[in-house]
Amino acid sequence: MNRTIFLALFFIATNGANLAAQKLHAALWQDDMVKAKTLANSPKQLNYASSGNGITPLMVVLAKAYLSSTDSKQKWPPEIYLSLAQFLLDKGAKLDLRDKSGKTALHYAVLFNFSGIAINMLEKGGDATVQDTAGNTLIHYASINGDTLLLRRLLKNETNINIANHQGLTPLHISIKNKQTFEAKWLIGQGADIHAKTKADVTPLLMTAQYGLLEMFDYLLSLGADLSATSKLGLNALHYAAANGHLEIAKPLLARGFALDALTHDHETPLLLALTLKQDTMAIFLLEAGADPRIASKNGLTPLHEAAKNGYSEAAIAMMAKGADINAKTPEMQITPLHFAIVGKHTAMANLLVAKGADVNFVSGIGTPFWVANLFDQEEILDSLLAHGASSFEPIDSTGEYCSLSAECYEKLAVWHEKQGNVQPVVENYKLAADWYEKAYTFFHNEKKRMNRKIFGRALLNAAFATTASVAAQYSATQQAKQYGYGYEKVEYPALSTEDIYAKKFKNMDLEQECSKAALFCRTAADCYQNNYDKEAAKRCVELARKDK
Repeated sequence: MNRTIFLALFFIATNGANLAAQKLHAALWQDDMVKAKTLANSPKQLNYASSGNGITPLMVVLAKAYLSSTDSKQKWPPEIYLSLAQFLLDKGAKLDLRDKSGKTALHYAVLFNFSGIAINMLEKGGDATVQDTAGNTLIHYASINGDTLLLRRLLKNETNINIANHQGLTPLHISIKNKQTFEAKWLIGQGADIHAKTKADVTPLLMTAQYGLLEMFDYLLSLGADLSATSKLGLNALHYAAANGHLEIAKPLLARGFALDALTHDHETPLLLALTLKQDTMAIFLLEAGADPRIASKNGLTPLHEAAKNGYSEAAIAMMAKGADINAKTPEMQITPLHFAIVGKHTAMANLLVAKGADVNFVSGIGTPFWVANLFDQEEILDSLLAHGASSFEPIDSTGEYCSLSAECYEKLAVWHEKQGNVQPVVENYKLAADWYEKAYTFFHNEKKRMNRKIFGRALLNAAFATTASVAAQYSATQQAKQYGYGYEKVEYPALSTEDIYAKKFKNMDLEQECSKAALFCRTAADCYQNNYDKEAAKRCVELARKDK
């Protein structure tokens, strides 16, 4: 287990301990060395294992020593804690006690790389062969740290050099995983099996490809390691190198004639894995080497889908030049690369796909690209889609609710253009918003007896607050909305809120004239005041509203 993760779990476990019943534990956490040494004279305190987690005082001291070696905030240097650990050992601290994860104090010493005290524990009778609940022995933990001295000492106890933990990892696998190549070679010299497989059928050679250890890769090949080995999922050495971006492994593999488009059991090519795992440089290398970008996985994802999902425009351009289908669809939801680019908020990628001819009106299981862009508030992409012929109306569900949503889209675009300083599009989009609100109003007015009251009320209120609607139309729509329990005192405002609209008007238009319209909407005026857009204007609006009442 990674030391950092282990320590996090360790402190979670010990923080809930009853320190009142564990005086020695408490003294150690408080760094009270004098009190700790006094309490250690009690055999009961010395070997007290915390209820629920089994942590002993000796384990606490070793954890504190490791923390001190990595964190200057600890009160004492690691040498002080280690001397205290030795003191506890001399007092008779037991070495066979285990914590909840099955670790003994000896596991702690080896995991934290305190080889001196670990060897001392072995001399005092510590068991080098005991496995924790994950199946790890001392030799597994020593392989993490690359401690050859300790490894030599452990082998004197006739430790099985090829023992596997519950994941099937041998000490050789673990030394490679932790990039301890010197110790890995030493283990091989002592008889470690270079063909050993984990539970996932990963060999040491595949692991060197996974972690980019070229020298170790070549060394294993020189000893006869099987270059054609694959994992249980069908990944070969090139798949592992591609997925992890190791060009130093991929290049010699291709030079050896490795198949560029070899498939895993899920029909994944090295190119697809590289893009899925965000290795864009590797993807470009594979494409230049001749990889086929048209091969999809079992779930229908193509390399272009993955490039779009991660915003890799360079790879996308290269793949489209090689015949990748710009409108490729996943089998179940019919999602295209353009949908993925929009969901990932990759504006440049979405614009690239649109410019290259992606279908801007294709209806997938999650809607058209326009509706996905609206859902994720991608106004710039919305603008690009409309410029390339996208329809703002969802063809799969022609209802008043969609009319209302169309209006909200155009309001978003109006605000976005206003921020960009584009005057004409602001006016045009607000007008389109008003037109769609009118359609929504008409639809719901005609169908109100069999439509959801909440949706109907929202559409009416949206129509009321359309910026180009007349005062009379606004008032009429508002009154009808109130009849459906959706007055402005209960409204859940759409993305562009009412107070935002009126705040802009208060700032940019004749205040007195605008206040007469706002008088119909006392709540709107109050919101302006509350949100501090223009306090004086809002006060006048509130006063006018009260007079009109």
